[in-house]
Amino acid sequence: MSVASNDEGKKWIQASVAVSCILLGYILISFFEKMAEWFALETLIPYFYAISQALSVGIGIAVYVVVMKNPKSEEFL
Repeated sequence: MSVASNDEGKKWIQASVAVSCILLGYILISFFEKMAEWFALETLIPYFYAISQALSVGIGIAVYVVVMKNPKSEEFL
């Protein structure tokens, strides 16, 4: 019984890490949009919105992979 509850706790932690990374991606997309508005970056950089969204998603995935593969965090996950 304790093994099942231990696995269930790990699933919640992993799900919260995933949700946090998704939230990070959303915040980064909003940040890049605000920076584009302030500095008119969309006129200077072609395909700025596509690049900023791809960069935000890439950073979110990279943070998720780093957290999941980090030896120090593996003892908690």
